[in-house]
Amino acid sequence: MRIRESRVEDAAGIAHVHVDSWRTTYRGLLPDAVLDGLSYNQREGLWRRTLSDPAVDRFVFVAEDDDRETVGFIAGGRERSDDPIYRGSVSMLYLLESHQRMGLGRQLMRAAALQLAECDIHSLRVWVREGNSARHFYEALGGRYIRAKRLDLAGMLPDIREHVIVTEFLFGWEDTGPLLRCAPLAEGQGNQPDIYPYVRRP
Repeated sequence: MRIRESRVEDAAGIAHVHVDSWRTTYRGLLPDAVLDGLSYNQREGLWRRTLSDPAVDRFVFVAEDDDRETVGFIAGGRERSDDPIYRGSVSMLYLLESHQRMGLGRQLMRAAALQLAECDIHSLRVWVREGNSARHFYEALGGRYIRAKRLDLAGMLPDIREHVIVTEFLFGWEDTGPLLRCAPLAEGQGNQPDIYPYVRRP
């Protein structure tokens, strides 16, 4: 397995992970009609546009299996809200259910922290939806609960038109040092993923 910086041609693979992860993670938390209506094609178009217009202070990394198939991704960059404490953000982190609890999530967070450090950003924040077990993942990595908010998902993505009110929790790291030192995989959890030289310097 490996983690690398994304390319435009990764759009389809990222879209499949995005849709499939929503369907497994949020089944029972969001209406079935919303999850069943998610579109691979619309998500691929969204990601193709995003990856075609890279920015120095934004990043998308993918996790690949041994067959070079995309099994996860992380996206983020400089925090846009002018938060005085948390200057970086992770906007999305998704892994296929079949590749969770293998250490890839930790290594994707490490990749994000490394990229932010190249922009002299050493803190970050992430929102996690209520009911998403990723909350425990972020807590285990040292993320500190900050606050909660409610929002309407309608229109946030091109294939979500129905009004769905959800609660999200904000977690933050004032110092990303612990993320840069993420522990290796525990024995019996598979091989440590190769970390290719993915950091893009501004």
